[in-house]
Order: sequence, then C-alpha cells, then structure tokens
Amino acid sequence: MNSRKKRRDLFRARKIHWQDVWEMPLRLDEYSDSYAYSQNDTMALTFEADTKYQIENARRIVRIINGEETPKPGEEWVVRGVDFFTQDANYEEQAQGWNYVFCVRGWGHLTGTGAMNLPVKEAERIQDEFVHFILEKLNAL
Repeated sequence: MNSRKKRRDLFRARKIHWQDVWEMPLRLDEYSDSYAYSQNDTMALTFEADTKYQIENARRIVRIINGEETPKPGEEWVVRGVDFFTQDANYEEQAQGWNYVFCVRGWGHLTGTGAMNLPVKEAERIQDEFVHFILEKLNAL
C-alpha cells in the first residue's frame, strides 16, 4: 500500500498522527541546506541558509530534532504561527529583536487535492502536533 493511501485510510479511521505525515528522522536536502525532508520525502522545514552561520544553524536544528544533539542551556525558541524565531546576536538579519530561523512546511501536502486532501481543521491539528514536537525537542521540554 502506498504511503498516501495509508495516510488517507488512517484519517478515515480518525487515527492519523503527525508521524504518519513526517516520518522521522529529518534530513537536509542533498543540494541545499534550505530544505529539510522527512524519510518519506514530505517537506518538513524551510530554512534561511545563505551564510555559513545560517547553514550550520539549519544543520544543528535538524540534529536537535533528530535527537543527535541537545539544545544549549538557556537557548529559547518561540513560535509565531508556524514560523520560528530565536534571539541570537550572531544572526545576521534582525526582525523586531527576533530572527527568522525556519518555517514548518507540509500544508499543501496535508490539504492539497493531489495529496492527502484533508479538511483544514484536521490538517491544522496534525501540523500543530508536529510544531509541538519540534518545540519540545528544541526547548528540551
């Protein structure tokens, strides 16, 4: 059974979980550190990865999410919608005292007619659970 059909069947049975959409661990795209994908090739995160610092930050975030590294003591992450920010003096672009780090992806995969075609409320629940998982990992909750 293909993974798209499996996920639709799980949804119909009201058992779909974020891990059915984004299979762990994440991996950075082999050509660009700007994109992280799950093992089943669903886009998970988009990073700003234009500088050496941003590239290492993207790699480090993926390692933390995958459980290969732990966050630094006192490191804080906050969420605004599905965009993540960190207060870091080394980051190049300031945005009202906070710096853009990455965006959680997969909305089109969850709601698209050529993909899972889930209702918006169900897609919101699933993506919010994924966001919560990411924050738990990054904040070492």
